[in-house]
Formats: sequence, structure tokens, C-alpha cells
Amino acid sequence: MTTAREARIVRRADRHVTAWANGAGTTAEIAAGAASRWRFSVATLDGSSTFSPFPEVDRIFTVIGDHPVSLD
Repeated sequence: MTTAREARIVRRADRHVTAWANGAGTTAEIAAGAASRWRFSVATLDGSSTFSPFPEVDRIFTVIGDHPVSLD
């Protein structure tokens, strides 16, 4: 038995921007796997902030563009 794996790509014009729960930024999903098992998103930071907890979720943070970011 073969299981089909699907992913969807969200074009820039179709991205839905969502405010962070802590109000310190926004996120826009650009790709996601089936059943929400993984996703890629682009975040915009409005200033200093802390990461919101998401138990059982592994996250990788990568800076893109020319904006300095410091993680403690």
C-alpha cells in the first residue's frame, strides 16, 4: 500500500498574515504539509520579543534579509 504525500505552496499574493499571540510580530505561511505535520512561514518582528511556547513543536529560526536579530 502506498500513501500519497501532499504539500501545498502558498503564493505571495495568497498568503494570509496572522498576528502573533503576544502582539510582537506577524507570520505568513508559505508552505505546509498534509495534516499540518510541518510548515514553513515568514515572520516579521516588530521589535524585541520572546518566543511563545508551543509544546511538542520543534522550530528552526533563520534570519533572512538584512535585519540584525539577536537570540538569547
